[in-house]
Amino acid sequence: MQARTVHALQTLFASAEAETAWVDHLCMLIEQARFDEAEAILAAEIATLDADMARLCQAAPREAVEISGWPELAERIELHEGELPITGLTLAIGNDGDLDFEKGKVHAPYMMLGLYTDEAWHWSGATREVLLAECSAEDGPGWAGTDEDLEAFLEISGLSALNTALIHSKQRHFIREGDVSHAPVRYVEFVVGSWWRALRFHQAVADAQAAHPLPGRVTIVSGMVDMRPDVVSVHLSDAAPAVQAAAAAEASPMAMAPLAFAVDDDDEEPAEEIEAEAEVSVINLITRKPIEEEKPLSGADLRRRFHPEPANDAGAEAGAAPEPKRGFFARMFGRR
Repeated sequence: MQARTVHALQTLFASAEAETAWVDHLCMLIEQARFDEAEAILAAEIATLDADMARLCQAAPREAVEISGWPELAERIELHEGELPITGLTLAIGNDGDLDFEKGKVHAPYMMLGLYTDEAWHWSGATREVLLAECSAEDGPGWAGTDEDLEAFLEISGLSALNTALIHSKQRHFIREGDVSHAPVRYVEFVVGSWWRALRFHQAVADAQAAHPLPGRVTIVSGMVDMRPDVVSVHLSDAAPAVQAAAAAEASPMAMAPLAFAVDDDDEEPAEEIEAEAEVSVINLITRKPIEEEKPLSGADLRRRFHPEPANDAGAEAGAAPEPKRGFFARMFGRR
């Protein structure tokens, strides 16, 4: 019997440091909404991966993954009767925990969203870096729990087959013991498939916004709930960076409280040093979250309101590494 060719990622992932570097690069591209660059990397690996998961990825081209209900969402935002307009939107996909694993069933991800104004947090003045920092904050973002009571429903199509295969994947972890020459191919399949699903979701959000722009200047943060990889993307409005920077400078200290730095009245530290420290602190907040085990939600969890919760340490697979802290969207959409 002819030996199976070892894929390049199997060799690369033999090193935890090399896998982390590969993941971090993709994470940066998606955070920055540089989707074409991320797709080029993943597509090259998928093309040389002889596996069913790779074929499912190829069967999910960008144009096949669509979000329905976006025009209706735009209409709801347009008709919003609040004192302030909608300026922020968070959008995530997750899996129902009450899945029927009967053979032949396919499972499409659920979609969850939150809509925000500038009343509690200054969305309209936030840069990409500020938003990413908020998503990484341990105590939750400044807008947590302040979403508007505005009902809107979205659905995503085109990911069901790939999503189902990822749910049933038998190797979501790779425990490196001893002198490891390459990672198991099934682990590589799961990692690549997970990133392809994430990429297609974030692209679908961008495509929906491009086809039916939301009224006003709405900033969108998209991500996943209890799905690998735990990567968010920031979709900025068409406001020029200079306009956003000026708006951020005019934001009230209360609105931008998560980025405020207290200074004692008797502190004579030069303003330049304070500003430099603030910049370093913001940068330090933008950290990669540990890879999260995919753990479908129960039906009761799939609601649109955001409520942070402590990390959940339960549910790790037998023999696997300890469960990492839950990511941003997992905490925001998690159980009460």
